[in-house]
Amino acid sequence: MLGFANVIPRPMPPAGLPPAAATNQDELAVAVMTGLASLTSKTSVGLTLVIGIVWKAVGWRLLAVSGSLYGLVYVYERLTWTNRAKERAFKKQFVSYASEKLQLLVNFTSSNLSHQIQQELSGTYARLCMEIETTKDNLHKEIVALEDESQKLDSIMAKSKVLRNKAGWLDNELARFMEKYIKEE
Repeated sequence: MLGFANVIPRPMPPAGLPPAAATNQDELAVAVMTGLASLTSKTSVGLTLVIGIVWKAVGWRLLAVSGSLYGLVYVYERLTWTNRAKERAFKKQFVSYASEKLQLLVNFTSSNLSHQIQQELSGTYARLCMEIETTKDNLHKEIVALEDESQKLDSIMAKSKVLRNKAGWLDNELARFMEKYIKEE
């Protein structure tokens, strides 16, 4: 690297100026270049063009009045932006933020509650369906048992009717026998 120190080009101060003056001149050149660069930036060029066009179209008086009005509005805003105004703005922002978060919380809670209610209703419905099926099976068994008992009672009634008829016939026969062979004396 020692051999390459002569190869790197370095700016040389002009021959007639002392080194301190050269540094000041370099700083001035940098400041002028920065100013030109900022002048050629999009916003600055656009603003300069707009001001120039307005200046030509309406004149310096209207431009001065517009600038003064803008300045007055700016000063009014600066004067009214007190701690109390900041506090009111903060409270308004906080209320907006809190209501938004509370709305999210309400939506979340209602969603969870809705889901929980749905689960409870589903469980209750399943239990009721199971209870209904059990009751239905029990009633079906009772109906079958009652039908069997009803058939037994019908057969007993038919047999009792036959026996009653036989008893009536036997009574009539006994009465005829008694009338015929056992006479009352």
